[in-house]
Amino acid sequence: MVEQAKREWRDRRLILKIIKKEIDKWNPYGLLTDCTEDEFDGESESIAMHIDWNYTADKIAKTISDEFTLSFGDFDMFSFKSCVSVAENIRDSMDYFIKNSRIKKLS
Repeated sequence: MVEQAKREWRDRRLILKIIKKEIDKWNPYGLLTDCTEDEFDGESESIAMHIDWNYTADKIAKTISDEFTLSFGDFDMFSFKSCVSVAENIRDSMDYFIKNSRIKKLS
């Protein structure tokens, strides 16, 4: 039970790291040029808590859209369609870790 909890925590931290990197690259509103590097940490953490290794890019995009719309109240800026490219980047990074046996995709 303890080993499983450790693995789940490690997996969750890795998901967060992937999401944070891609969200910061995406940098909606261009805030990171004027603000601290932790500007989107809350949103990244929430997204990481809601997705897992099996999520499709579409599910990730929906999660991103929901979280950023909730945080910033701007549905047009954070529509599902506007979040697809960052979601695909997140999915690609997750697949890289799975492919390189750093993580095992859950069945």
